[in-house]
Amino acid sequence: MERNDANRLYELAEMAANEFLAINSRKRVKRIGIVGKIYVKYNDVGHKNVVNWLVEQGVEPVLPPITKFFINSFAYWEVRVQGDAKVRTVIKFLIEFAERIVYKLIRKMESKIAHYPYYIPISDVHEDAKHASEIINLNAQFGEGWGIPAEFARNEINNVISLQAFGCIVNHIISK
Repeated sequence: MERNDANRLYELAEMAANEFLAINSRKRVKRIGIVGKIYVKYNDVGHKNVVNWLVEQGVEPVLPPITKFFINSFAYWEVRVQGDAKVRTVIKFLIEFAERIVYKLIRKMESKIAHYPYYIPISDVHEDAKHASEIINLNAQFGEGWGIPAEFARNEINNVISLQAFGCIVNHIISK
């Protein structure tokens, strides 16, 4: 980071994938999806080491990539933005431009780590939205909205734990 060398990040990611591959037993284990409040599910303190405990029990916790939390907004706007056709056209152009750049960076990273057999590629959010719309209305954009059903259905994850803060009514409703 100090050298502002983005290519080094890609090299490190490839090294990490190779190192994980070298120590991986490739033993199939039960997989459990983790959903809930973003801070709680990605933070050991927030979830009181539940993820580590699952690993100790021989279970693979599957957390949706944090990247998806951010890029789902590329699909959200289609449901959310209404009104003037000119405004929609400008917004569509800007979002599609940003989306192309983001996916280009994602695919570059994936080219370095895709050989790791347990890597789950970042899917196209529009395809996810299409599949999720068969399960849940795409207007469900609060909490984790329709992103979780799409992610887990695509990866055949049928068991889920919902980790959430006591007062987060949105995730209490959506995750259930």
